[in-house]
Amino acid sequence: MTKRIFLKTDIAIIGICITAFCFPHTTCAANMPNISEPDSYTAKNPVTSDKIDPEVKQKVLNQMRKMPLPFIENRGQLNSQVAYYIRASQGSVFLTRNGEIVFDSIKTIPADQSASPANQKTQRHTVFKLVPLKTDDNLNRINVQGRKKTQAVINYFKGKKKDWIGGIPTYNEVVYDGLFKDTRVIYRAGAGLIEDVYQLTPGANPSLIRFQVEGADNLRVDATGALQVKTAAGEFIIQPPFAFQEINGQKIKVPCRFDVEGMQFGFKLDDYDKLYALVIDPQLVYGTFFAGVFN
Repeated sequence: MTKRIFLKTDIAIIGICITAFCFPHTTCAANMPNISEPDSYTAKNPVTSDKIDPEVKQKVLNQMRKMPLPFIENRGQLNSQVAYYIRASQGSVFLTRNGEIVFDSIKTIPADQSASPANQKTQRHTVFKLVPLKTDDNLNRINVQGRKKTQAVINYFKGKKKDWIGGIPTYNEVVYDGLFKDTRVIYRAGAGLIEDVYQLTPGANPSLIRFQVEGADNLRVDATGALQVKTAAGEFIIQPPFAFQEINGQKIKVPCRFDVEGMQFGFKLDDYDKLYALVIDPQLVYGTFFAGVFN
C-alpha cells in the first residue's frame, strides 16, 4: 500500500529579498514517501510567460541555472523522516534523519488523448536512494543540522490558518555527525549538484564509508573514474572522488577511487599518513538526472 508521507501542505513560496520563486510538488513511487498533488491556486492578475520578453526570460533562466538550490528544513511540512530537502522543477532530493539520500526524478509524459484535458498528461517518477551501510562500528547516534543559513525563507499555506507553516529557513550546507565512525559528512548545495565532503579524524577508517544503492538498475565506474548509477530515468553521476590531507600547511593529494561491489560502493585509497585528518570530496550531480531541472 502506498504510504502518503512527505507533504502536508502544497503551496510553497520562497522569498529572497523581494524576489519570489514557486516550487511544484509531486507524488513519489509506491515504495517511497509520497508528496501530495497541489491544490488549485489562482492568482489575481497573473503574469504569464507569454507576457514576458523572450530575451529577458532567457537571461533569467541562464542566471537561475547558475544558482544553487538551498536545503529546506523540515519543520512539519513533510514527514518526520525527512530532515532537509531540495526542491527543483522536475525532481527533489531528500536527506533523511538516518542518513539516506533519496532522489526523485519526475517526467511528464503524454497519456490517453481521449481522456479529459486534465488527465491527458501523467507524471512518471523514478526514485532511487543511497543508504549508508551500518556496521558494529557505525552504530553511533546520528545528529543532523543545517549550516550557513541563506536569505531564502519558505512559507507553506494550506487549509486553516492555524495549520500554516511560515518562516522555514534554508541552508547551503547540511552536516551529519555519527553517520560513520569518526567521520563528519557535509553536503553542500550547488547548481545542479551536491558536493559531499567526508572529513575523517586522524586514524579513522575510510572503508567504513559505504552506501547501498536501492531502486537503480546498475552501478559502474566509467573510464574517467566517475560512478554511474543507471536508472529508468537515465544515468546519475557521482564525480570521481578527490582526497587530500593538510600537513604542515600544505595540501597533500591522496590517490582515491570508487570501490564498487554489486550495488554497493565506497572508497579505496593509496597509503596516507594516518596521524593526520583526511578529506574525501566527490560530487553528486543530480542536474543531468533531473532532465530539465531549471526549465
